[in-house]
Amino acid sequence: MVIALLLGMVVVRMDISARRESFLVQARTMHAALSRHAAQHDAMLATLALLGPDKRSGARVPAIYPQILAALRRDSGGWEQPGLEAAEAISRQARRPEPAGFNPLNRRYFLVLAADPTSHALHIDVGQLIGAGDWPIGNDPAMQIHLVHHSEHMVLQRGLPDPLQPFGLTEGFVFEKQLHSTSQPFTLRILRPTGPADWPWRWLAAIGIAMGVLVAAVKTGIDNWRARQRAESLLRIGQVARLNTLGELAGGM
Repeated sequence: MVIALLLGMVVVRMDISARRESFLVQARTMHAALSRHAAQHDAMLATLALLGPDKRSGARVPAIYPQILAALRRDSGGWEQPGLEAAEAISRQARRPEPAGFNPLNRRYFLVLAADPTSHALHIDVGQLIGAGDWPIGNDPAMQIHLVHHSEHMVLQRGLPDPLQPFGLTEGFVFEKQLHSTSQPFTLRILRPTGPADWPWRWLAAIGIAMGVLVAAVKTGIDNWRARQRAESLLRIGQVARLNTLGELAGGM
């Protein structure tokens, strides 16, 4: 029993280690993909700023990139969307794009670049950053994926709500890292609850059965050996008894 428990512990630890490594590989892949998209947004705005007065260039962007809902520009006057003027002022001072207008429910935000004579902005849909065929996490309904910016949380995948988690699932694997972008310093946070419900119970059951068969075989072997020992002892006792009887008969004669 003790050996079976020790083997089971080793199997569980190996399984957890393998699943954690797989989780980290997927999380790093997603982090790299989102970082590339953030750099791509900066490049789009820089290109639009270089093209300047060409209004047709911004109109083509949403048709090429599905995550871009609209490419906006401000030639004179103010922005129609609230919050973009403040972002433009920060962008002009920092000389880089500045995010604004976060909408966690719709998973959308604006990215503004101040430039002369025309400032530009992209309206970005976070839910379209990675296509369904390129999703590196896989189809794991328990995975919770958030993009965090200060106090704003944009949910890429909700995962299982706590009341619906299978028995034994707890907070297990966590990946949290900021994207490689100075203009869009989002933190990617991925959580994969895990626990006894995810253990390799088939392997553990196989180990238990194997150990049970082994113990039964050993016990059967020991019982057979003891039976042979008793039979041999009885045989020797019978032989000694016959010899004693012969000796008594011989003495009597």
